[in-house]
Order: sequence, then structure tokens, then C-alpha cells
Amino acid sequence: MQENNKPLYSLTVGEFKELLGDLTSFKLDESIAQKTKKVDDQLIKIAKLCEILKVSRVTVFNWIKNGKIKAYHLNSRLYFKMKDVETALNSRRKESHD
Repeated sequence: MQENNKPLYSLTVGEFKELLGDLTSFKLDESIAQKTKKVDDQLIKIAKLCEILKVSRVTVFNWIKNGKIKAYHLNSRLYFKMKDVETALNSRRKESHD
């Protein structure tokens, strides 16, 4: 997007449409990036992780102990980042295909 000190009322219709399109595109890209980041950094509790992966708490604790998944301790509770869970799952899939 070009930086211009031209007053808004002196823009042609074409220039205004181009400026508006650039701004809309920029905001949309920014919004998508923020939503993606929120999902990746989202913390979930162990109960939700067990529900998503259809495994027991014991299995999750074994994964933590064996270093397969990273847990975050906050106020004596365990939380997991979705991006860490996805990374662990992807690495397990690659191991099973090799």
C-alpha cells in the first residue's frame, strides 16, 4: 500500500477502490494470522486432551514422562499447547510410516 499525503477527497474513484482493497486485504490477512496464532497457543487441560485424543490420563502422563509431549504447569495444574500436541502427533505418524 502506498503512503500518500493526498487528501481523501482528491482521490479518483479508482484510487479509492485500490486503497480500500489494499486495506481490506491487509486486515483480512492480519485477522487470519491472529486467529491461527490463538489456536496454536491455546492451552488445554488434560481432560480435554484425553477427550480429543481418546486416550487415558495414564497414557498422557506416560507421554510426558517419556518426553513425547510437553506439559505446562500453572498453579499445580497441567496444560498443553495445541501446537505441541500436533507436533507430537505428526512425529508419531512419521515414525509409524518409516
